[in-house]
Amino acid sequence: MNNFIQSVITIVLLALGLIVGPIITYQTSEASLARQAIVNDTNQFLNGLSDRAYVTGAELDEYYSQINSHGLKMNAEFQVSMKAPSTDAEGNAVTLTITKYNDFDLLDSEEKRLFNKGDIIEVDLEEVGVSYWRSLLHQLLRLDPGGFEYHMADTVQ
Repeated sequence: MNNFIQSVITIVLLALGLIVGPIITYQTSEASLARQAIVNDTNQFLNGLSDRAYVTGAELDEYYSQINSHGLKMNAEFQVSMKAPSTDAEGNAVTLTITKYNDFDLLDSEEKRLFNKGDIIEVDLEEVGVSYWRSLLHQLLRLDPGGFEYHMADTVQ
């Protein structure tokens, strides 16, 4: 009886070591590569926006497709901070920074959204869906840090 229990325990430990270990390694490396690719896509998109000083609906659609093509379900929210000249109570000239959220999703494919020189374009990325395996790994082993969130900004040249 003792020999049978030891054999069962040995088989279970071998299965864990040979099957679960490589799956965990593969899953975590794939998630980190996907996060890196999403950050690279966002960086390229923001660099293009800051150089051109406009965005079209077709470019936004392509960007959304790019960030969601790496195996993670991502949501991107844009925010534009504009500088506006003003005066204070004493009549001195000051520059105000007005932050406003833009609904870029309403742009048609040919419609352009123009930016002024010095505007700051910010992107907030958030993972909206987590796969079954990642949630299982997080619940059982606490290996996964959870949903991916990232914030990036660039100034229009």
